[in-house]
Amino acid sequence: MAEQFADAPAVRDRDDVCSYRELCRWSAAVAAALQTDRQAEPSLIGLCVGHDAAAIAGLLGILRAGGAYVPLDPELPAARIREIIATAGIGQVLADAAHLAAATELCGDAARVVCMPEPDAIAAARSDTTGQPGLAYVLFTSGTTGVPKGVMQTHANVLQHAATYSASVAIGPQDLLAQFARCGYDAAVMDIFGALLNGACLSLIDVTDMQDDALATAMRGVSVLHATPSVFRFVSDELRDTEALARVRAVVLGGEETRGSDFEIFRNCYRDDAVFINGLGPSESTMALQFCASRDARLPGRQVPVGHAVPGTDVLLLDKDGRQAGIRGEIVIRSPWVSPGYLQQPELTATRMRDGLYYTGDLARRLPDGALVYEGRLDAQVQINGRRTEPGEVELALAALDGVDRCAVLVTGQTLVACYSGSAEEAGLRAMLQAVLPSWMVPARLVQLPGLHLRANGKVDRDALLASLPGP
Repeated sequence: MAEQFADAPAVRDRDDVCSYRELCRWSAAVAAALQTDRQAEPSLIGLCVGHDAAAIAGLLGILRAGGAYVPLDPELPAARIREIIATAGIGQVLADAAHLAAATELCGDAARVVCMPEPDAIAAARSDTTGQPGLAYVLFTSGTTGVPKGVMQTHANVLQHAATYSASVAIGPQDLLAQFARCGYDAAVMDIFGALLNGACLSLIDVTDMQDDALATAMRGVSVLHATPSVFRFVSDELRDTEALARVRAVVLGGEETRGSDFEIFRNCYRDDAVFINGLGPSESTMALQFCASRDARLPGRQVPVGHAVPGTDVLLLDKDGRQAGIRGEIVIRSPWVSPGYLQQPELTATRMRDGLYYTGDLARRLPDGALVYEGRLDAQVQINGRRTEPGEVELALAALDGVDRCAVLVTGQTLVACYSGSAEEAGLRAMLQAVLPSWMVPARLVQLPGLHLRANGKVDRDALLASLPGP
């Protein structure tokens, strides 16, 4: 792509635009600075950068050096970053100038810290583009035991993922893709390689740092908008009735439950020929399910389906005994593109990935046309006064009510607390919930907030939300 589209824009951030030629040269300088031994197994290299073009040059440079990148989000607590470095056995950490001092302090004697070369740096050593097979990256996500788990993904899986996404949205050199997720989240993989393997351009956007007309400027010219529903609602509301959304031809949502009101936002804010895509793709298997609709489509209810299995992937619904469930069950994925496992966690790998299947822990219901509707998590179940309760079910019910923009249902002890933003009053919401839920599933508290805490990937930060709750 760098040879074919040398002068075309590859990455656009708040400060500058980087062409394919410049990105190629910059990543070669990164590879030279890392001094990775190509004869050895791919080493895991930490990536401590911001949300800008340097992040893209950095991860490409790590791949060109024969390594696999491990994002170390600077916004994570220091203790968690140190835990990732130790768990992964990271020997080198690539950091940009803004995070160099912090990375040096975090690493101590555990890893060598390499300063990100400047954009105009020339590779002093090898600058070829031959990478190694095997791992491309390891993304650490929260674990059910409280210990971060590192999801490994290979070059082959990334290529398949990018090809599937590219085909579904018909990405080409004329496109500008919005990238809201930082490189530490699997959603970013779709954006980065979906763009750069097709000669398209990335627009890196940080919705937590937008002042004045910065969001409109960043979104101007974007043709593919991929985001969580929470970020999609914010962007659509902020830029409603402006020219900033005029070129968006595809809205791609994932990472959270998408509701019917999101489809209405799409119909009201985006151009007539745009396509709406909702999907499900765990980090362990990238894209697995996809639902596509035009603005004239009718939804089969208030929820938006996650759709059908993408080409090359089989999706099963199994009951707790591992048998075909028919209408409702756990989403289990059968695909050659599933992750090789969790880094240094063979027992967890054996539990979740066995017999050629990946057990997601996600629940779904099958519609008459075969499409699936997401129905929450298996491991979110709690006991309220001795009765089994799924907070996800309460959250879906609350999200469907008028006057609720965003919401999250938290568990404190054996009590449900629902936080929401929007115009609805507590008394009215409680009455509506009592009409659709059993009494024990109605939250003990309904807390109205100006907005919900969001992580860098656009998902609700439940820990921060819980810590900020006002007293009873």
